[in-house]
Amino acid sequence: MSDVAVLKLMQSVSVGAGVLPLAAGEAGDLLMYLRASFDRVVGSADSESFHMINPVGSSGQELSIFLLRS
Repeated sequence: MSDVAVLKLMQSVSVGAGVLPLAAGEAGDLLMYLRASFDRVVGSADSESFHMINPVGSSGQELSIFLLRS
């Protein structure tokens, strides 16, 4: 599946997570996606984090991803 085809499928999804089949007829070929708004926090040149923002306005964070250069 091309990037353009995936973006067309995802254009109506504002927030969510799931899987998309990559090719009709080929079992097991799935594309996992997570679409949300994230805050990016840069700690230093070697670290940054992404914090998913809940669109409903809840103050709790749903997911955080931390990246550290080693």
